[in-house]
Amino acid sequence: MKKRPTPLLCVLIVFLCCCQKTQTNDLQVTILPDNSLEVQVHISNPGSLHQYLSTTIYKSTGILRISGSINGDDIQAIRDIMSFQKSASSGRLFKVLDLSECDFENGGAFLFPKESYENINGELVTMVDSIWVFPSEPHVVPRYAFACVGLQSVILSSSVSAIGDYAFEYNSIIDLSIPTSVKSIGEGAFYFTYIQSAITIPEGVTALPDSVFFDASQIPSLTLPSTIQSLGKRCLGNCLHLSEIIVKSEEPPVCDDSMWDDWYIGSRFLYVPQGSITKYRSHPVWGRADIITEIKQ
Repeated sequence: MKKRPTPLLCVLIVFLCCCQKTQTNDLQVTILPDNSLEVQVHISNPGSLHQYLSTTIYKSTGILRISGSINGDDIQAIRDIMSFQKSASSGRLFKVLDLSECDFENGGAFLFPKESYENINGELVTMVDSIWVFPSEPHVVPRYAFACVGLQSVILSSSVSAIGDYAFEYNSIIDLSIPTSVKSIGEGAFYFTYIQSAITIPEGVTALPDSVFFDASQIPSLTLPSTIQSLGKRCLGNCLHLSEIIVKSEEPPVCDDSMWDDWYIGSRFLYVPQGSITKYRSHPVWGRADIITEIKQ
């Protein structure tokens, strides 16, 4: 007996047949083993991503790879896919957002709903107001761009020069690699994520702002560049698995007592440049590291 195609496959075949004449060169769809979709889209005109989306795409995208240039309207389309899946009874399917061949342009706008994300006295409360975000600079991941959407993995291109405030907060991001092109990271950019990979901050970054990695509790290791000058309040707070910090600056970066979390259980290693151990050991905050040693050459 021949095996009948699944309803998802039937819908997808119809969708592709309808799109074949106009979108084949810009859109590729692959069915993954778990019946989710890998969708590859090339955006020639920023703001046009919504033209490629159907109910099937909204419902079943597991991997989304975008090339070309996107603006605020395209960010709204991406957020719509993720929001649709979060509200669907089937649960979250979205795993990977691949923007490695994609650049951010100014123009367009997206809506960021401020609800159930403000923590007051340890409780989540609902905020009924929303804000429209208008990207204003090219090559910058806008503030709030992918906040609160349940994203598990994101890949950024080497054209990105800055990551805006709260751009990826409240996500299930596990793997993260910050491009070497990034020279600025905004406040709370990776607040409350589940990053499990070692993080390297690129050379040229001079400051980590307040709460940038707050409650990213699984980060095992952090490398700070020689250009780093300051770390903001709670920027490493609640990083309970952060056992290793490598600082390439010969001078201890400016920070206060809230910079990192003293509740970490185990030995915290701090690696510093040759000849800088005394400076770091005598510092009121950096000196609290359990073991301070020189960076291996």
